[in-house]
Amino acid sequence: MRETRPDPESFGAHPRFHQSGNKSAHPRMSKAGNKRLRRILWQCTIVAMKYNPIIKAHYEKKLAEGKKKMVAIGHCMNKLIHIIWGVLTYREPFDLNGGIRAQKVAQNAS
Repeated sequence: MRETRPDPESFGAHPRFHQSGNKSAHPRMSKAGNKRLRRILWQCTIVAMKYNPIIKAHYEKKLAEGKKKMVAIGHCMNKLIHIIWGVLTYREPFDLNGGIRAQKVAQNAS
């Protein structure tokens, strides 16, 4: 696994802007990347918004900022990609409290 942060563009989980001269349309989710992987991530995000308090809070925060529902789901999808990346990179199970690494940082700060 590579050491850099995940690239949402490789999953198609980033906005695509359309511009022509002075005109610009609303951004839409890019269709770049693997179609099957993006569909699986989308479905996982929908489930995570219901059962994962981190993703649910992120979704509600984006709605409170005035984002449209589909845009907020895209943000949650990106958040889920980063959570998956952290689990795979550090080889630790997912923990709502931040995991072992966060606990060590908190102990060292005290």
